[in-house]
Amino acid sequence: MGVRDAEAGRRDAALKEANSRIAELEKNVGAPKSMLELKDSRWTTCRPSWTKARAAGAQVSGTVAAAATAAADKARELLAR
Repeated sequence: MGVRDAEAGRRDAALKEANSRIAELEKNVGAPKSMLELKDSRWTTCRPSWTKARAAGAQVSGTVAAAATAAADKARELLAR
């Protein structure tokens, strides 16, 4: 019986060690997962603002480009005289 008890004790110890490792791995996987979920929620929250800012920037760029083109046309016109 002593050998069986020793073997059962080793199996129990190995099982406890395996369960401990599994718990640690689950914790290690959970941290990046929660960080990714936080990133996704921030993206969802901020995306409308970024979209509006991008559209406003494009509008301003178009206005500036139109003004620059008009100024260049005027300069060419004046130089052509």
